[in-house]
Amino acid sequence: MADGDVLRIEPGAAERIARAFDTHADNLDAIAARLRNEGFSTGFAGFPSAQELDSGFRNKCRLAIEHLHRQAETTRRHASAVRVAGANYASADTVNASSIASIGDEVAR
Repeated sequence: MADGDVLRIEPGAAERIARAFDTHADNLDAIAARLRNEGFSTGFAGFPSAQELDSGFRNKCRLAIEHLHRQAETTRRHASAVRVAGANYASADTVNASSIASIGDEVAR
């Protein structure tokens, strides 16, 4: 950290980070949708080995789609956690500022 052991969070930073996570999750879902909607063919007609290849590729595609959806869910959970952390930081900052102001008022008397 630039200020030694002091952590400073710019106002709005947590929300900007969370929105970036949301955008990433939306992109992952869009890629999964494209995979789901795209067709493919090995081009080997009806040979048994071609059917096995097609089956294997369809399974890989299904697994990739599932993986992308899990990644999107994880990314959305991160966005939520960053929002909560940002709100907690702002709340603690407000409480601390109020406490400092209160002590300052007492000292001034």
